[in-house]
Amino acid sequence: MTVQPAFRRDIARVGLIGGVVVAEAFRRHGVGKLLMARMEREIAAALTHAFLEVVSSNAPALQLYRTRGFEDFEIAMLKHLGPDG
Repeated sequence: MTVQPAFRRDIARVGLIGGVVVAEAFRRHGVGKLLMARMEREIAAALTHAFLEVVSSNAPALQLYRTRGFEDFEIAMLKHLGPDG
């Protein structure tokens, strides 16, 4: 996917959402939706876009973010550098 021109123009006005974690006991009770709604409101007060990263195998988080209107944006790559990598 290519970066949209409007996003490039507004790149300095992007809020980063990082480290969203809901304790196991509170998952599937709407806590993540409430947290995301609050963060989005706070970001929207001053910025034009919200950005977050998520591991592709985290299906519940992907579903939450996509239902809130987040779209796949980039490809991230990882290389293991340990002795067997």
